[in-house]
Amino acid sequence: MTQPTKSLRWTRKLSSLLWLYSDGMASFWTYTTHHQYSLATGTRLEDSIRQAHPRFPCFLRALGIWLLLLLIALLNGAIREVLIMPRFGEQGGYIGSTAILCAAIILVAFFSISWIGPKDRLEALVVGTVWVALTVAFEFLPGHYVFGNSWED
Repeated sequence: MTQPTKSLRWTRKLSSLLWLYSDGMASFWTYTTHHQYSLATGTRLEDSIRQAHPRFPCFLRALGIWLLLLLIALLNGAIREVLIMPRFGEQGGYIGSTAILCAAIILVAFFSISWIGPKDRLEALVVGTVWVALTVAFEFLPGHYVFGNSWED
């Protein structure tokens, strides 16, 4: 049996170290994303958020995020009318605008949920339900009461 060359031994050591490093980083990433521990304080982020903000402001923060989503939706509509529809037509404009708005809502919800700080899944579900109710109300009530459209329109 022949001995591996010096460069082959170093290549094997380097690949083993890289594998251990990548495996360790994957484990660290999984641990920190699933448990969301603060590296600075060693406490769970959810606990520190909940201690810093009492439960009632959770819904105020959710309302603030919904207002941000409303602004994003209004900007999306303006961009659709000015940029997307002239290039892709009415149907293509609506399809593209819907896809863009859905992606924006998912991103905002994903990055803001820890700031909103629901205490459990039920409270997160309530926040989502309130967002849907506010969105439906905003869609129909101003059209009827502000712009004078009939309910059939």
